[in-house]
Amino acid sequence: MVTTERDRVAHLLRRFGLGAGRYEVDRYAGLGAQGTLRRLIDDARHYEDLIDPWDFSRGDNGEIDPNAYILAGWWGARMLATRRPLQEKIALFWHDHFPVDAEKVFETPLMLGYLRTFYTHGLGRFRDLLSAVIKQGAVLAYLDNNTSSRLTPNENLARETLELFTLGRGNFNETDVRDGAKALTGWTLHYLGTGLEIDFEVLRKRATDQRIGVFNPCFVPAMHDPGEKTILGEKGPIGADRFIELCAQHPATRRRVCSKLWRFFAGTEPTDKVIKELGQVWEKTDGSIADVLTKIAALPEFWAPEVLGRMPRSPVDWTVSLFRSLDLGLVFDQFRKESEPGKPVKKELKEGGGGIHYLMGQQGLRLLFPPNVGGWNWGPAWVTTANSIMRIQHADTIFWGGGDDRPLATWVATKIMTDHKPVDSMGLVKVLANILDITVPENQMGPVARRADELGGVGALTGKDSAANVLANVAKMLFAVPEAQLC
Repeated sequence: MVTTERDRVAHLLRRFGLGAGRYEVDRYAGLGAQGTLRRLIDDARHYEDLIDPWDFSRGDNGEIDPNAYILAGWWGARMLATRRPLQEKIALFWHDHFPVDAEKVFETPLMLGYLRTFYTHGLGRFRDLLSAVIKQGAVLAYLDNNTSSRLTPNENLARETLELFTLGRGNFNETDVRDGAKALTGWTLHYLGTGLEIDFEVLRKRATDQRIGVFNPCFVPAMHDPGEKTILGEKGPIGADRFIELCAQHPATRRRVCSKLWRFFAGTEPTDKVIKELGQVWEKTDGSIADVLTKIAALPEFWAPEVLGRMPRSPVDWTVSLFRSLDLGLVFDQFRKESEPGKPVKKELKEGGGGIHYLMGQQGLRLLFPPNVGGWNWGPAWVTTANSIMRIQHADTIFWGGGDDRPLATWVATKIMTDHKPVDSMGLVKVLANILDITVPENQMGPVARRADELGGVGALTGKDSAANVLANVAKMLFAVPEAQLC
């Protein structure tokens, strides 16, 4: 229940950010709800490579590994260290809306360009985003437009653009697909080794040393079909730009994308009223995603009881929020600052990002490896018995992990004793629940506090192993509360 301005800030951070643990809320609470939303959006507009992706891909020998799977760890590390959480959340939304599987694309530069498209265009006009995505190398490769030409048009990209990216099923016909494919001909990939007698792996090394790809998107006029086409009721020599515009401006696209944004950020099915109001903002602002998000947060439905604290936590909402709630973002940001340009990033940063990717993957969400062209199933699909058990076990991963020194347990125990100073086990439990952003019913607090008492209570926080033991056991009981699976 939202009763204070701090509660409103926390709700915004859960939905538009990467969690609302106590330390995260502290950073925004003074801005109030409206100021928090403005800060989240303003911060997300400014992109930077918070962590150098090439140095993240660099091995101990100094060589860059060009395989795209490493970028999943890079993205995980960004999520841990960022102070621009909406930037990562909106990138995640678009990754699901425009899913590309790194297994097929394979190349780091192509997948990096794909992610940067979401960072730079994710809050702008949808039409501009759609254009940038379709002309981006990873999408051209994943949906086989690199094999398409005026002689043999490949329909994959045109079909997915119409069916998944924009209008949705039932709003187009096969002529739209066939002629859409012709409109997209010419957009392809250029192979850097064309005309060269050079081993592929040698070429890859040379390219990555220059921070470019072996395959790069380009437009080849001779491959483009300039003939007349009929797409969504318009006839003429339609090319890629006009095809993209026709798709982006279609009323079905407006309804579909606004509905998906509402489901992702509000967590419920949108009513006709909600779709109408979001659509009006879309029309007025020419499809500005930032303005649609602002409207979502302004609607009374976003603050309704069935929305507040009722969204099932996705693997990102669970895993990233869990680590950030412990204020570990400060630690990983320090590792980022200590990394030297042109050298491998700090081992802790790379292992942290890879660990985040691994823990999310255990729950069914592997960043950059969606299950199919439709992306993931969100909502209740994330709350399974297997996932709940796995999430409870994360308490051991956190508090017993990191080696014999128990660095995470020591870090958290020190913060609890220094910042909060609980005097008994009930105080300890309440503080940890508040830090982790878990609402525990009062009638369930007693058993957790008694378990903390059995393990030494507040006094156990002074020893590394005893701190790991009490924190891990208390966290397990907190994670087992049904409300812990919701945000």
